[in-house]
Amino acid sequence: MTSGFHPVFSKSTKTLILGTAPSVTSLKKQEYYGHVGNQFWPLFTSFYRLDPLSYAERCQKLLEFQLGLWDVYNQFQRIGSSDQSFVSTTVNTFDSHFLREQLSLIIFNGKRAAKEGAKQAFFTDKLTLTCPSTSGANNAQAHVREQKWFQAYQLHEHIRKSSLAKFHLFFGHSDTLKQAVFALRQEVFVHEQQISELDEFDWRDQTEDTNYFLVTSTDFSPVATIRFQTLSPTTVQPDRFCVQSDYRMQHIGWDLLTLYELYASFHGFHTSILSAELTAIDFYQKLGYHTSGDSFYEDGILCQKMTKKPKNCKNG
Repeated sequence: MTSGFHPVFSKSTKTLILGTAPSVTSLKKQEYYGHVGNQFWPLFTSFYRLDPLSYAERCQKLLEFQLGLWDVYNQFQRIGSSDQSFVSTTVNTFDSHFLREQLSLIIFNGKRAAKEGAKQAFFTDKLTLTCPSTSGANNAQAHVREQKWFQAYQLHEHIRKSSLAKFHLFFGHSDTLKQAVFALRQEVFVHEQQISELDEFDWRDQTEDTNYFLVTSTDFSPVATIRFQTLSPTTVQPDRFCVQSDYRMQHIGWDLLTLYELYASFHGFHTSILSAELTAIDFYQKLGYHTSGDSFYEDGILCQKMTKKPKNCKNG
């Protein structure tokens, strides 16, 4: 069995990029993505507008931008370098390295890495993205690959530069996550705004495929949440969006909704439609939403329909 590399990470790493295992060329050079045809480093240096650098300098820059590198496989037997040629594998133990770290995002480099990662309990409720493989064998998809990696880097940059960098970030629908989300919504919507529980907790909260963004403090107390809801293959509807009273006026809501839109855009959604309380219209207008139609009552609160078509930006 061949052993993979040690991870490239630090205690400030916010995003971990995971491939499958080093190629034959990478093993010879003892470098992540060492094959000349692999586009990982060209995409990284292009997004961050870096001059040509040595491998050690690239890794240092990676850490400066709070990114980390590793692979899902610890040991492996493979004929060749493709993801289809693994004969046997053992998976890295992620908990021992990263549970104590402030990881907010996982970017899987290719479908094989994502498929393996989906089996690991560590990635439950982690915000994850699957980008097209940077392998030279995938160069026929160069345009799509570049777009997706740049969107992923843009999302990472939003997290590390925004208020969200000070908190823990989760995404998913596990029982533990939903318990925290529902407790926050109970506090904000039911107790503060006097919305009935029957109206607040609807059928979507009972389905197993409804996902939620959750921001928590360093002691894992819920700070902000928003439900990820789709209306069509091109349209999302952010709803059940709230921030705990002690954390308002700190830009958390703004940054969380922007993260929501970037995540939706990565997955091919280009329109966002929401119901805004009349007192929140100014907030949403500053984020690029526009009012449409007449006001209406929703859960006993006067609301206004608002729409936004998020812009895709190639570079951060």
